[in-house]
Amino acid sequence: YNNLTLSGSNNKTVQGSHSVTGVLTVTSGPTLVVSTSSHKLTAASITHNSGGSITISDGEIECTGKADIDGLLTISGSGATLDVNGELELSSTTTESISNGNITVVGDFDADDADGFTPTGGTFTFDGASADATITMDSDANFFNLIINNGSNDVDAGSNITINGTLTVSGGELDIKARTVTVAGATDIDGTLTIDGAGTYDANNSFTAQGATVQFTGSGGTLKLGGATVTSIGDIFDPGSGTVEYDYSGDQRVKTRTYYNLNLKGSGTKDTPNSSGYNTVTVENDLAISSGVTFDVATGNENIVIQGDFTNSGTLTATDQTITFSGASSAGETSALINDASVDLIVDKTHSSGGVTFQGASSFDNVTITDGYLDIGAYTFTADNTISIASAGTLKIPNNGTFNADGQLTTSGTIDFTGSGSQGDLICSSTSANTFGTLDDAVGTVTFDASSGGQTVPAEAFY
Repeated sequence: YNNLTLSGSNNKTVQGSHSVTGVLTVTSGPTLVVSTSSHKLTAASITHNSGGSITISDGEIECTGKADIDGLLTISGSGATLDVNGELELSSTTTESISNGNITVVGDFDADDADGFTPTGGTFTFDGASADATITMDSDANFFNLIINNGSNDVDAGSNITINGTLTVSGGELDIKARTVTVAGATDIDGTLTIDGAGTYDANNSFTAQGATVQFTGSGGTLKLGGATVTSIGDIFDPGSGTVEYDYSGDQRVKTRTYYNLNLKGSGTKDTPNSSGYNTVTVENDLAISSGVTFDVATGNENIVIQGDFTNSGTLTATDQTITFSGASSAGETSALINDASVDLIVDKTHSSGGVTFQGASSFDNVTITDGYLDIGAYTFTADNTISIASAGTLKIPNNGTFNADGQLTTSGTIDFTGSGSQGDLICSSTSANTFGTLDDAVGTVTFDASSGGQTVPAEAFY
């Protein structure tokens, strides 16, 4: 056929294989039916008017150009296929009954007014190999299963996207831009997942990106991992300035990678088994533990590096590990209390104004201030073992703050009482020789209180 128009009423059933070199038009009234696996209808373009129907229970309809579907689209049966090698456009009059089968699209999916597109089964695949494509959907619409297999090209989110089944990126790139993509089923990334800008990828089931790339580009963005199983967050993982949330309501394993912001939400224990050859969870900005969550880095023998703020409304288990506050920020970060005498603390800020201020009574084993300042706040702060303050380091003790140096204090840096008068206490309990570097003698109180054995009081000026 050149152009083929179906009108009238009743079923128009495809027998065998047929080609339309021009436009296939389904007007209001009839139903175009393909129901046999060996039967196929190919058209250069399809115009499917409101009031008309296309039903595929087996076999295939192929459109080599644009398909404009404004009527009822029914796809059932695993062998049923609608293959569109151009753009697929739906409208406000589009309705569907899709419970199985396949829709494949090379070009854009333009369905921003199609609130009736809510398939309960089947798979929608983008398989273009020569150009990028864009998905634009109505806020009430959804895919069931979605596959991105676009060669080396992008499929971009032009709107928020809801997927009630699974998402697979088997080739190419899914770039969600500044949109929200919500996936109820499993996520399997074999190509690239890009969160560009303030976008959110919300995975509510298992997530794997083995052999793949997951990257934050632009400013911000959030990856929510809400499944019990997180196998991989990418062989290549670029944290950009994004946030990763582990938010499953139950136990979950946290990958020992470098994050920008790391939020631990939901409930249960988030632990870090010593996997993938890593031994440190590095957070380039803020680490937050929510109420009801235990973050356990001791099980996997992992250390933590924090370059921003640390907030903790839950529980941190870091037995025998090291927590380092580092980074080049000049802002001065804050930390929730850390009360575990088996944990070592290191402060190593590379900016001359950088440091960390604790917001609760804390205890550690060894405390090392290599660079920057440690401000203990108006709390009791205890170091059971050695305390080392390098020449570029500063220990700040404010009003109502008490630093219990139960181990030997070795200082070539600065001890600064930042309060007034005798307030601010440094209590030295070690019988080993303590050194004080540059000691603030204008305020503060230093106490030597070893319970047994002698102590040497160095030739210092004290307040």
